[in-house]
Amino acid sequence: MIIVERMAEHYEVEELEDIGRTYKWRPAQLVAMCRGCGRRATFEESYLLVSVVKCDRCGERSSVEIKERMADEEAHPWRYWRPKEGAGIPF
Repeated sequence: MIIVERMAEHYEVEELEDIGRTYKWRPAQLVAMCRGCGRRATFEESYLLVSVVKCDRCGERSSVEIKERMADEEAHPWRYWRPKEGAGIPF
């Protein structure tokens, strides 16, 4: 499996009519794609750190590769950083 997308941890805000707002904590998640069959699945990062990931369709197991990539992204975040569109020096 390979990492396709990484979603950072965040609070999800829900507006309620009369009460105000509620906040839900969403932990960091990864979308991984199976190299064997192309199936995508979403996992919480904390789950991947302690579990073996196996594709439901073809049975491929490759959590070691995902863990190595996660560790590399934490050690070298500048390699994976991309500026947001429209961000820059406002001249």
